[in-house]
Amino acid sequence: MGVIISIAMAVVLQLIPVSGYFLLWKPNFLLLVAVGWVIFQPSQWGVGFAAAVGLLADIIFRSPIGLHVLTFSIIAAIPLFLSGWLVYFSLIHRCVFIFLLTILAEILRNMVFSMWKIPTDYSYIPMAALVSVLVWPFIDWFLKMLTINETDSPDDGQNYDLVLASGSPRRSDILSQIGVRYIVVVPEIDESPRVGESGLEYVSRLAFEKANKVCQLEISDRPALGADTILVCDGQLFGKPCDFDAFREMITSLSGRKHSVLSAVAMSNRSNSGVLVSETSVTFRAISDQEILSYWQTGEPKDKAGGYAIQGYGSIFVKEILGSYSGVVGLPIVETCSLLNRFDVPIWQDLQIPPL
Repeated sequence: MGVIISIAMAVVLQLIPVSGYFLLWKPNFLLLVAVGWVIFQPSQWGVGFAAAVGLLADIIFRSPIGLHVLTFSIIAAIPLFLSGWLVYFSLIHRCVFIFLLTILAEILRNMVFSMWKIPTDYSYIPMAALVSVLVWPFIDWFLKMLTINETDSPDDGQNYDLVLASGSPRRSDILSQIGVRYIVVVPEIDESPRVGESGLEYVSRLAFEKANKVCQLEISDRPALGADTILVCDGQLFGKPCDFDAFREMITSLSGRKHSVLSAVAMSNRSNSGVLVSETSVTFRAISDQEILSYWQTGEPKDKAGGYAIQGYGSIFVKEILGSYSGVVGLPIVETCSLLNRFDVPIWQDLQIPPL
């Protein structure tokens, strides 16, 4: 939905009535939307989105098909590559980045023009870059609004020490259990595993990206906590089942066998970050086909890594567990408390401890 709205905004920017010399600026508005989406949704498909916007520019400006596609794709790849640093940029720093990026885009576009034997003009580039900087704060604010989903917080948003970058009620319950005051902001990130990525690398990256994404949105000066959980069996990663067939395949593979649950927790406060991972060994008893069907019909497996909840109905399948129970639930308490201490986030805030 965010991509669709972003493209709609890009089209609206093209409808701003200008003529003559000023027409040369308008492709940059499309570019800003593409770059903005790459910054706020750092993933490989962000470059694909930029290519789609470039195709839109080719159609709108009746350019040779592929001209803006090539330019936008190359320019969008730059913030994608720098996404780990851009999260720490203030709005002013991003404006400077956009100014330089627009100049580079225009130089690249003119070079492509030359390849197509189209007359070029470099004189307008500084002004085009300045206009891009003036438009950028609006795009920056708008895309931030598209990429977050705030929910209710335990302390009605007025008194908190942490931003939880997860909509998982289980992670919320664990933070409440240890007395952390927090609010919830759910970032949108691409959770697709990368080629050749191990389970450890996968959960560490996603937990870090969730915390970083919330910091990047600049909605709070409190540190952000992200977490992710994955199940690994025989080197295969088991995420959330998309349908019954996927769930049945997962549980059948785990039936009567041992598997590992990797649960990563990450914290970031724009200047520092840290990631810790818990690994727990879980052994299932043999599970019948009827139990698999009945468990699916409870609705519990649909949003759980590995297709089961150890704290719910799925607990009847567990024969043995070695490691962190809370890590299997979704947020390892020992690792979480270690990071909370490192970032000076207090716990036990719901207790009235009398003085000694």
